[in-house]
Amino acid sequence: MLHHFHAEPLLNYGVVQTYLPDEILDALKAEAKEIQDSFDTAKPYNNKLAGNIEKEFTLEKSGSVLKPFILDMATFYTENFKLFNNWKPVFKSPGSTL
Repeated sequence: MLHHFHAEPLLNYGVVQTYLPDEILDALKAEAKEIQDSFDTAKPYNNKLAGNIEKEFTLEKSGSVLKPFILDMATFYTENFKLFNNWKPVFKSPGSTL
């Protein structure tokens, strides 16, 4: 999938601007609605985040469309700002000890 990213250099690191594609936004909204409809079926994430929010959950279903988008954006960032010369994407696989 082709994403439209824009590099905006700053004095230090820079940022990437883009729009979240409808496909990804729809997947996130659908999963958030499922979680809101039944909090008991969602996997809690409270113990992995800082703060005092009562209901924090893992987004498991929408990850398949969100992860490639984030990887594409990270790759675009490294190509434009050259901060991480040896950057390689690494995903933690289920059961992995990374």
